[in-house]
Amino acid sequence: MGKADDPRERGSFVRPATTSPTIRRARAGEARGDVGGVTTSAKHRRVAAPTRAARSSSLDNMKSMIELAAQRLAIRPWQANDAPALSVAITESIDHLRPWMSWIATEPRSLAERQSMIARWEKERRAGGDMVFGMFIGAVVVGGCGLHRRLGPDGLEIGYWVHAAHVRRGYAARVAAMLTSVAFSFQEIGLVEIHCDRANHASQGVPRRLGFALVGQQTKPVQAPNETGLQDVWRVTRSDWMRDA
Repeated sequence: MGKADDPRERGSFVRPATTSPTIRRARAGEARGDVGGVTTSAKHRRVAAPTRAARSSSLDNMKSMIELAAQRLAIRPWQANDAPALSVAITESIDHLRPWMSWIATEPRSLAERQSMIARWEKERRAGGDMVFGMFIGAVVVGGCGLHRRLGPDGLEIGYWVHAAHVRRGYAARVAAMLTSVAFSFQEIGLVEIHCDRANHASQGVPRRLGFALVGQQTKPVQAPNETGLQDVWRVTRSDWMRDA
């Protein structure tokens, strides 16, 4: 998986609260008995039939919820039927990704090769190995990411790449936060790291924004055109992440 995003991506990231304001308001409404616009009391439980205006309002609200869900960034494992869209996303982003992503040298791949790769990722994930995910806004592929078992039994390394048409929107940081929380859902994981070339300022900005600590540098073979061979190592521990949650 790649470790870089667009060099111009900047901004601030705020980790969402465990319980959203919408959910908190809904729970408060349940306590008052006015959830969904239906009023109840301790003595009377009869619910009046919704009016035509109420039904229309509910349909409008449902449409808004569906539209909002389609705009949300989500991650999930790649599926075989994602292969064409993944191939298109990579093809459209080759020039953007080539400076930092060594795996771009193996592109383009055939559809059969892509499907075989997705099947291998699924097998590895189910066997407890690397976890490779797609990044989506609705059905649109906006990038890829993963958790990699390169750090020993108690650590996971985050990787990510963003489609060229979707950079500078904070997606890399949001996904890295999601992946960090996923990583610490495994009881054996005590630390999460992000490794990025010292010249890749965009990738360094992601762990910095999330509160990771720069703990050192390490050398690695140069495999992509803009790499220097020296990586910064950013780390967050379980206790630090959970304390700030």
